[in-house]
Amino acid sequence: MMGVGKRPKPTWIIPLVIALAITLAIVSVLLLTHVTNKPGTPASSDSPINMYPGPPIYVVGPQSLTQRLVSVGVPQSLIKPVSLGQLSSLPGNSTVIIDYSVIEPSVVVGVVNGEMKLNLTSPVIDLLTSLIAKGDLVMLYGNSSDLPVMEYLLAYSWARRYGVLYMMSSSVPFDYLIAYPIIPIGSKKALAVAFGGPHYLVIGPVIPSELAEAVAMYESLSYSFSIASLFSSLPDPEAYYLDLCYYIYEWYHSVDYYLNGKWDSDSYFIWAFPILGPHSYEPPSIMGYSDGNGTLYYDTCLEISTQVWVTATPPNIPAYVYGYVGYRLSETAANNGGEVLSETGTIDYYTSYRYYNESITNSFVGGSTGRPQLVHLTTGYGFSESISISTIPGTTAYGYPANNVTWRFRFSHANNPDIDYYNDFDDSSPLWIMPNFIGFPNPQQSAYLPVYVSTKVLVSSRCYLVYTVNTYEYIWVDGGWWLTAQPTSSSTGLVPSVSYGYGQPGTYVSGVKSWKTSTPELCWP
Repeated sequence: MMGVGKRPKPTWIIPLVIALAITLAIVSVLLLTHVTNKPGTPASSDSPINMYPGPPIYVVGPQSLTQRLVSVGVPQSLIKPVSLGQLSSLPGNSTVIIDYSVIEPSVVVGVVNGEMKLNLTSPVIDLLTSLIAKGDLVMLYGNSSDLPVMEYLLAYSWARRYGVLYMMSSSVPFDYLIAYPIIPIGSKKALAVAFGGPHYLVIGPVIPSELAEAVAMYESLSYSFSIASLFSSLPDPEAYYLDLCYYIYEWYHSVDYYLNGKWDSDSYFIWAFPILGPHSYEPPSIMGYSDGNGTLYYDTCLEISTQVWVTATPPNIPAYVYGYVGYRLSETAANNGGEVLSETGTIDYYTSYRYYNESITNSFVGGSTGRPQLVHLTTGYGFSESISISTIPGTTAYGYPANNVTWRFRFSHANNPDIDYYNDFDDSSPLWIMPNFIGFPNPQQSAYLPVYVSTKVLVSSRCYLVYTVNTYEYIWVDGGWWLTAQPTSSSTGLVPSVSYGYGQPGTYVSGVKSWKTSTPELCWP
């Protein structure tokens, strides 16, 4: 779905605004001031934040971890040191941080062909599973290079309780679904953060200095009022440009989900953990980068079937991929003649297949060419937009297309700082294709699916009588998803060696470029 512009407010949406306001009110109370990056001086990942006002944090780890939490604004009185053995007796919906160094010796077996081999029978996994099952926010703290293992452990622990894959319509557990996002993170230390329930998991990396934002987001998203009954009477969100990941999450999370039937119970929803900035007008998403020119937001999520279609050739699992990219100009940039020029969103099935073809993975995601709609024009609020889709490069693998599907969104006159210029892009038809699937017992299946976003912004335009100097900024994110189908009978698992990419310090983007051009023309300053 592709949409852009200020959130519309027809009469039917008033109840929705009220419902969302309840959630956002929690965020506005708990969220702290986010460090704003200035051009050329990105915020340090160790920058302190305002005092943390959230719930107690139960901490398992050395004194240095406690000191780190204090350094990012958590009051000593809210830090509760405990042992691993005490975690299971804590009340539900607790906030827990475990230093990865504490559990690493019991879960890491060694390195095999560049992949980390894990002990899936470790009591630590049973513990993590019990914490997720009782609704806790579970965080593992370690080096950013440890993120693949830390996210794998959290995703596998969730799957042990909720994320079972079945062979066709069989009720016998076959594999565990392990899915987690690969998000660039500009920090040498990192938190892998997760919470979940039946059919949904919210998981991703967080910069330690944004711990308060992560806890506030969890508090907001886990607030248990029922909105599915409210949404059931509303038009389809695609007609009104809502953020689809947030909308879908609410369906899966809502207590009415099991009765409403809007979203099928034969699928799982996996969402990259959103880190929202201080602006309550934004839907929950990742606030990737902010400077004096504006703020980039993005988002990605998946729906994955619970069924492995073993009679297909090759066997596969149906999926649905979503992405979101948005940019909001600052007042300064708007006053200096700035405007949003373009955005892109990419689901790269071609690279997914290339990883398989080069034996980096043993499965891939493909079978899609993107949505057929090529051009969509929006003419509200003084701007217009054109949209195109490309599928190059591409190939065919096992009879299915494997293309780089890129949506290009081009704006004209997108210069209003009161508008979030955003687009959703999604694909309802990809397949997780498993050529090496051999039946039961099945070897571990792994695939990588890149999802990229970018934006190009004119941040200022200055006239010097006979020429104009334009300043541009380009921000990009090379992210994606790692998918693993882990046999339920496995005693060990392999975590692929994958780099999250060390991007701009203190941000969740891969890079930022700025440049100037001079154009001869007569103009008036």
